[in-house]
Amino acid sequence: MTAERQFGSGRLVGALFPLASAFCLSVNNAAQSLYYDAGGTVPLMLLMRHILYIACCLVLFPLIGKSFAIGGPNFRAALVSGTIYAIGMTTLLAAFLYIPVSLVILTLYTFPILTALMDAAVKRHWPGIGQLVCLLMAFVGLAVALEVTTFAHDPLGIFLVTVTAFCFAAAFVWNGHKLADVDGTLVTFHMAIPGLVIMSVIAIYFGTGDFPLSGSATFAPMWIALIAYLVAFVTMFKGVEVIGPTPSAMIMNLEPVFTMMLAVVVLSEVLTPLRLLGAAIVLSAVLTSQWLATRRVARNAAI
Repeated sequence: MTAERQFGSGRLVGALFPLASAFCLSVNNAAQSLYYDAGGTVPLMLLMRHILYIACCLVLFPLIGKSFAIGGPNFRAALVSGTIYAIGMTTLLAAFLYIPVSLVILTLYTFPILTALMDAAVKRHWPGIGQLVCLLMAFVGLAVALEVTTFAHDPLGIFLVTVTAFCFAAAFVWNGHKLADVDGTLVTFHMAIPGLVIMSVIAIYFGTGDFPLSGSATFAPMWIALIAYLVAFVTMFKGVEVIGPTPSAMIMNLEPVFTMMLAVVVLSEVLTPLRLLGAAIVLSAVLTSQWLATRRVARNAAI
């Protein structure tokens, strides 16, 4: 079954996967901020993400009767995807060392546009004008919400986060075409394997710091961030499996909006009229994009 047919027959359920991923990533972002403010380290967080996810799969899969096998070609494709995604996560974290957070996030969220273009190139069918307008609207909305006023920053930081955007887009499109018929939970399990190797190397080189003890200021935020990220990781690529890479990437534009709203509650940040305007633009772009996709599927079904 193609991604478009799946979108036509179960678009609401399918859209809930990237929507859940976007929300869980926002929870992860807020909890991570508290974790790092309390003295937590980045290498430990990255390493624990992969260890915990693989450990959960090793326990849960046998309990529900799910096999780990996905076949040689699919296994190799998942390893490639996991490597690409892990490289993207690494360059993303490095980018924060050179440019402001708002600029990192804005540049990162060129990845839905890149996903649409890569996906179209693979299909040899370019996206419609309406879809492209929605993608650009979402990007502009994020620029407004994040209050980014200048790009005059360290070129290395811009380069690093641009690599991340390309890696995320490539992983989405790769999974959407090479692994479209494979269960997303199996795919993410095998993607986590090269991720664990890469993050282990980073942890060995930079050190992880002390593991948070129960009752410490870093303990609860770390576990909240870890659990939220694990749910986000699974639902992100489950969304790619069900509705395809481009619709999933479009919905992921809501992550910074959700993060901004949570930051008001959890981190006592100020919700300015400009941020509200940006959030409204992003939400309008995402809803319009999904409406256009629904019309396209209905039109194709009627032919």
